[in-house]
Amino acid sequence: LDGTLATFAIVSAVVGSGLPWTVTLVMGCASLAAEAISMGLGDWYSSISADELARNERTREEWEYDNHLKGEQAEMEEVLVARGVPSDDAHKVIGILSKHRSFFVDLMLTHELGIL
Repeated sequence: LDGTLATFAIVSAVVGSGLPWTVTLVMGCASLAAEAISMGLGDWYSSISADELARNERTREEWEYDNHLKGEQAEMEEVLVARGVPSDDAHKVIGILSKHRSFFVDLMLTHELGIL
């Protein structure tokens, strides 16, 4: 919506200045193109940042799995208990799932950090 309003403002200003319709058309198209490029680059940078964050968090969670598995298991048990799983069931489930490193890291990223 902000791109549409900016283009409308530019076209309105050109029309108000009394310039020929061709100038109005060129200014409007140039404004639309600039807005499209700007929004596209913003989205691209945002995607790159999100991907980089996910990679960094995966690396950190893998390190924590390798170096502090008990702590990670406890954190995931807390997540399950908070979602209504009885504590003893959560302990059993996490004990089984944590045997599978890649899956458990994905589980931590998804349920602990909301990433993936």
